[in-house]
Amino acid sequence: MMKPKIKKYILIILPLLFVIVACLFHFNIGSFYQLAADPEYSILFNGAVIGRGSLAINFIDHPATPLIYISGIAIRLGHLFTGEESYVIDFLNDPEWYLNFASILNMLVIGFMAFWSGKKLLKFQNGLWIAFILQIGLFTNASLIEISARLIPESTMIIPVILLSVLLIKYIKKDAEENNYKRITWQFSAIVAFVLLVNCLLPQCY
Repeated sequence: MMKPKIKKYILIILPLLFVIVACLFHFNIGSFYQLAADPEYSILFNGAVIGRGSLAINFIDHPATPLIYISGIAIRLGHLFTGEESYVIDFLNDPEWYLNFASILNMLVIGFMAFWSGKKLLKFQNGLWIAFILQIGLFTNASLIEISARLIPESTMIIPVILLSVLLIKYIKKDAEENNYKRITWQFSAIVAFVLLVNCLLPQCY
C-alpha cells in the first residue's frame, strides 16, 4: 500500500507540469505590449495601484478583481526583491517584466489550488485516482493552458471550478449520515458568491 507522504508527492507532479507548460505558452507569446496589451496591461496597471495600497483603480470588471489583487502582490514582491528605483519609476521602466512576474504568480496560485484540492480528496477510497482525474482536467483542453498563460480575468475562474469539483466529489463520496449539510451549503454558497459577486468586493474609489 502506498504511503500517504508518497501520494502527496505524486500529487505535485501534474500541477507542477501545468505551471511549466503554461509558462512556456506565456513566454512563447512574446512581448505583450506589442501583441496582447488588452486586457493584460489594464489589469497590470490597476494591480500597480493596489500594490501602492490604494483602491483608486479605474478598471472594475468581473472576474478581474482577484487577478488585480494577485498582480498587485506580484508587483510589490517583484519590486521588493529586484527594484532599483522607487516603486512607480521601477514599474514604469519595465512593466513587461512585472507582467511576466504577475502571470507566473497567477499560474502558481492555480497550480497550488490543484495540488491542495488533490490532497483534500486523498482521504476517500480511490482518492489518489480521483485527484489525478481532477488534476488531469487542466490538460484536457489547450484553451485552459492558453488562458492560464495570459494575465486575463478568465484564468482566475479555474480556481472556483476546481473548488466546486472537490465539494461535489466530497458530497457524492460521503454517506448521507456523514454529510454536514449546513457546512456544505455554506461552502457552495461561498464559492458561488466568489464567482458571481466578486465585483461587489471592490467598490470604485476616487
